[in-house]
Amino acid sequence: MDYAGHLAFVGGFVLLGCASPGPNFLVVTSHALASRREGLFAALGVGAAALTWALIGVAGLALVLARTSWLYEAIRLVGAVYLIWLGSRLLWGLRRAGGDVRTVAPSPASPQGAWVRGYLTSLTNPKALAFAASFYPAVLPAAAPAWVYVATVAVVAGVSSAWHLGLALTLSAKPMGQLYLRGRRVLDAVMGTLLVALGIKLVADR
Repeated sequence: MDYAGHLAFVGGFVLLGCASPGPNFLVVTSHALASRREGLFAALGVGAAALTWALIGVAGLALVLARTSWLYEAIRLVGAVYLIWLGSRLLWGLRRAGGDVRTVAPSPASPQGAWVRGYLTSLTNPKALAFAASFYPAVLPAAAPAWVYVATVAVVAGVSSAWHLGLALTLSAKPMGQLYLRGRRVLDAVMGTLLVALGIKLVADR
């Protein structure tokens, strides 16, 4: 199997997920508007949470595979339904006029405080839990060698950290926030279509 292609797919999919505005986007943006330093530490916190969820997702999948194959198949189907539902919600939301993303700067925080806010925001994000429960069973090959699991975790954490660090650097210049927002609907359309397609593929490949 082409594991390099698998890792490239994972990296690209995670990048699209990061680019879609949500709690992680807001916490990094709000701190970046307060100061570049705060924004960078908040981004590092988000990246650390991505590493945590990736470890949980991959370890949980490995445990399921070790215990029973039917449970793995059930998780795959539940994940497929969720991905289709989530993608459909994104596409349905395109009917509404594009709103503004509120990026009100929080009270000044120490670098450690900004990191904690970024970490906890990402760790408690419901989408992160659903992503860990559905995405990894969907994309990780059942018979992959151990290094593929390790590399998948590294790719997820690396892409998330790189994106949010770049976001913090870019949005430290306030006018760039509005420029990014103009592309939000396109990103949501792409992400929604990919989610639905991946969910349908999971059902068809069963």
